[in-house]
Amino acid sequence: MHIKDARTKENYEVIIKPVTTTEIKSLSGSNQFVFDWYSTIGCEVLKLTRVDSTEILGLMHIEDHPEPGHDYLEIKLLEVSSDNRENEKRYENIAGCLIAFACRISVVRGHGGFIMLISKTQTAAIYAEKYGFINIGSIGTIGQRMISDERNARILIKKYLETL
Repeated sequence: MHIKDARTKENYEVIIKPVTTTEIKSLSGSNQFVFDWYSTIGCEVLKLTRVDSTEILGLMHIEDHPEPGHDYLEIKLLEVSSDNRENEKRYENIAGCLIAFACRISVVRGHGGFIMLISKTQTAAIYAEKYGFINIGSIGTIGQRMISDERNARILIKKYLETL
């Protein structure tokens, strides 16, 4: 799995693994992440780093829903570090790698690659256009409920996890 330098287009190998409580606590007061990651202590939170660095480039909080009638993996929070957003970002594909990794976890846990998330209204178009999510309706002022199915999971896994 790789991310790409936004300027040189050089690829860098990355790893996704659980974040530690100490790492989450160190994010408090950091200008790299906006979300309150401290509130996720004790939850399943994954970090993306380059294999040659400890710098956290992206974070994702996931929650398993194996209940009958649900059977999916939910992305509760997803955030890319501030240095890697918008036009001035250092690296590309951080969010794509995290989402594809969630798809792989969904497959491994028997959910067939199904993912659900609630997107802020302003980012719903990005999830749809760039990552193939389907908008299945608004949740009032909270945001847009979006899903990714088995077919889309295969596409994301191949694009972000299996290729350079």
